Amino acid sequence: MLLEATDEMATEVDTSIFWRDRRLWRRLSQDAGGRQPDARTVETVQQRMHFVHQDGQQVFRYAVRKMFEVCHELLRRNGLTADDVSLMIPHQANRRIIAATAERLDCRSSGS
Repeated sequence: MLLEATDEMATEVDTSIFWRDRRLWRRLSQDAGGRQPDARTVETVQQRMHFVHQDGQQVFRYAVRKMFEVCHELLRRNGLTADDVSLMIPHQANRRIIAATAERLDCRSSGS
């Protein structure tokens, strides 16, 4: 999402891109659990199916690549470069992914 500071109260978003790839769901998944009443059984708990499973290296690489592509596309759509951006606030909790994306965009990162 790209926002621009103005002197007026902003009520709209300039540009946004939402991305997901369902083909990669096994790279980061949980086999059981959830909010449905029947989501937990003795068997699924005993089989430890309520833990998140992650292929960390693949998830990291994919996240950095996609964050870079989305950021680059947001900049392109708005005729901007990374030098035009004063602050990046990604919806991403992993500091390494944020820092690697900022590095690929060739912009300063205070999160590294």
